[in-house]
Amino acid sequence: MENGIDVSKWQGNIDWAQAGKAVDFAILNMDTSFERNYSGAVSNGVLVGTYKYCSARNTSEAAQEAAGVIAAMKGKNITYPVFYDMEENFIADLGKPAIAELAKTFLDAVAAEGYAVGIYSNKNWYNNYIDQSLKDKYDFWIASVPANDTGEMKESLRPSYGIGWQYSWKGSVPGITTDVDLDVFYEAFPKEAAGVLTVDGSFGPATVRKSQEWRKTEVDGVVSNQPESNRKYLCAAYTGCWIFKKSGYGGGSELIRALQSDFKTLGYYTGAIDGWCGKQTVTAWQKWLQAEGYYTGAIDGSMGPQMVKAFQRYLNEH
Repeated sequence: MENGIDVSKWQGNIDWAQAGKAVDFAILNMDTSFERNYSGAVSNGVLVGTYKYCSARNTSEAAQEAAGVIAAMKGKNITYPVFYDMEENFIADLGKPAIAELAKTFLDAVAAEGYAVGIYSNKNWYNNYIDQSLKDKYDFWIASVPANDTGEMKESLRPSYGIGWQYSWKGSVPGITTDVDLDVFYEAFPKEAAGVLTVDGSFGPATVRKSQEWRKTEVDGVVSNQPESNRKYLCAAYTGCWIFKKSGYGGGSELIRALQSDFKTLGYYTGAIDGWCGKQTVTAWQKWLQAEGYYTGAIDGSMGPQMVKAFQRYLNEH
């Protein structure tokens, strides 16, 4: 079970060096505090998710909200889900079918970018306003807080559903001077991080972390400082953990430099050890996986799902 918090601008300036010692994760509001809290959380080893408070009245507005959230998360290491909070009276008045369409519009757009998604809801909303089609398709983070909230977990109020439980609105955490919401999630995100990778062909945070552990480089789930021009070769790369820049690459990725060095030693790579994962690096990677007996696809310099599945199988066995 993972312990965490959810925070917004109302928590003010958080001392994340202190808070990071007390929590595993933080779900950050997409408000004016997001950039500050993201930087503080990740720099102190706190895994991050986000939540968006819905103000949309139709699917067009929900799509606009999704686009804004996606833009704000671009290049960031978001490993916990992105949650949509729709608990407003005007949304309730729309009725279950319309609420379902709002949620699906937002969540499917965000999920298409490779992020885990879900719905934040209290028990009343879950029982009375959430359509079964949403319950069947998405994860839920459920608020269930006692009337006499003292910051303690009341086991009798634990929901029997959902992937996470918000159990207090009056918690106390070092580094935060205000009351703060307290949460537990029942498994770590990304879900594969604690064990065997899912062989899904998506080079995402869990695969990056396992790659970094395997190569003994910094384990942060991020392939950093990649040139924008190389994006076209990395079609199976999860946008949440591959950081593309137009200038100032800063030496590229430590993980990619390590792989390039390996491939050069083995005779598969003749380029520079620069940490930039372009066509020549991917070609060497494919040749190496083929020689190891994991890859049977084309040697074409394009990181597609078949290549990533081959690498995930390799990592699971080594």
